[in-house]
Amino acid sequence: MKSILTFLFCCFTMVSYSQNDSAHANNNSLSITDSVYEKPDVEAQFPGGEKKWNKYVQSIIEKNVDALVDDKKSRGTCTFKFIVDTNGVVSALNVTTLAGTFLAKIGSAAILNGPNWIPATVNGVKVKSVRTQKITFVFN
Repeated sequence: MKSILTFLFCCFTMVSYSQNDSAHANNNSLSITDSVYEKPDVEAQFPGGEKKWNKYVQSIIEKNVDALVDDKKSRGTCTFKFIVDTNGVVSALNVTTLAGTFLAKIGSAAILNGPNWIPATVNGVKVKSVRTQKITFVFN
């Protein structure tokens, strides 16, 4: 394994606006729809939070470090945008930066094949939401 390897893991959530503001109108009569929320009250999260996410991704990076080092295009931050449904299942994954790199490939597999996420909520009700995650790989 290469000796001078620095990992920086960043977890960010895209915050924007709700696709369906009518669900906010009455807390007592909230109905779950097929709407996808970009700004839920509580964001979807990896089970165990950011520390567990970083540990999970780091283990995958370490297993693939030689291929990552060889792929010069995998340097930098790879951004993933996806939907987390009400059961925590990830779908509609899109790589928005560093697409086509080995980092994008293993990051996508990590997200799609990993554990179910904790769903986002609006007024205490689980909802589908958009989630953005970033993985940064730096090799010095």
